Order: sequence, then structure tokens, then C-alpha cells
Amino acid sequence: MTSNELSLTLSRDEFDNAKGFEMTLFYVESETADDVIFDPEGDERLMALHKGDVADFLAIRNGSAIYESLVTRSSYSCKLHPQLEDMQEFVAQELSGDVSPDELIVLVYKRDSAARSEVEQRRQNPFRNGLNGLDTGSDAASVVLFGRHTFEPKFRAKLVWQTEPRLNSTLGSAAFQIEETF
Repeated sequence: MTSNELSLTLSRDEFDNAKGFEMTLFYVESETADDVIFDPEGDERLMALHKGDVADFLAIRNGSAIYESLVTRSSYSCKLHPQLEDMQEFVAQELSGDVSPDELIVLVYKRDSAARSEVEQRRQNPFRNGLNGLDTGSDAASVVLFGRHTFEPKFRAKLVWQTEPRLNSTLGSAAFQIEETF
């Protein structure tokens, strides 16, 4: 299947009407550069809360400033691409076979609103940053995708491909190589 036959990205209405499991991908502004980056440290802290004792987690979750700060970070809402299998094949071909289609998860994403986000540099996105995005090659961040409303970790994955209708668009598609499923 060619890119002409696939919907590489979706419109806002198509994204909003897409069915299926939703995930959250967090991002932050870099403290050392004028980049918007993924937040693996915050992801690890949130994962540690979920991996601990259930009673401790429930106590932390209810009213904890730490938990609140971790789940209210700037984020993308992600859904499985509606043409998932075709997109997995397409992305694997785009990557010259370096990744097999069954190792990929292809998502459509929508950035949080400017009113909700703490990130001031709204005209940038983390996918192509020079610190832990695609532009770093093998140093691209290993990110965690969390359940949209539960914030339970679902996948640890490495960003391997991304497209958007315009540079730093609010909507786009991204493919991740799955490293771990929780």
C-alpha cells in the first residue's frame, strides 16, 4: 500500500471520532536548550508509583502534589492509527526493513491545548528535537505511553518515525518500536 492510499495523518474531526484505546505521551521544555523534548525522567517517576505497593499508590494518588505534577504534564493524546496494519507495513518499508511491522505501534496524536500546557514554545514539538527526538538517531528517547485516564504504563517504546501535515502541527502520526509491554 502506498502513502497515497493511506491516511498518514488525520484531521481534527477524524482524530476526535477515532475509536479505540487512548494513550498519553508526555513532553516538557528542555532546561538546557530551546527545545521541546520527551520526559523520560518524569515517565520513570510515574511508572515507579504504579509499580509500588497498591496501598501506597492509592495514598499517593489521592491528593499528592507529586502525583498531580506527573499526570498534569504537557501531553499528546494518542490513539492507534485506524489503518494500523497497513501503516505498520508502510513504516517498516520507510525504515528500509530495519524494524519489522510486528515490532511497531503506529499512533495518531493530538497535542494538548495551549491553555492546559505548561510548555511555552508551542510552535515546536518533541518528535524532531535534537536532544532525544528523531533527529538524534539512535539516541532517541525511550518513552512510556500511559493509559489516557488511568495513567497506567502500557508500553515502553522508541520513536522511529513521524509525519505531520505541517511543521510542528498539533496533529500527526508517529511510529514507535515496542521495547516492553506492561
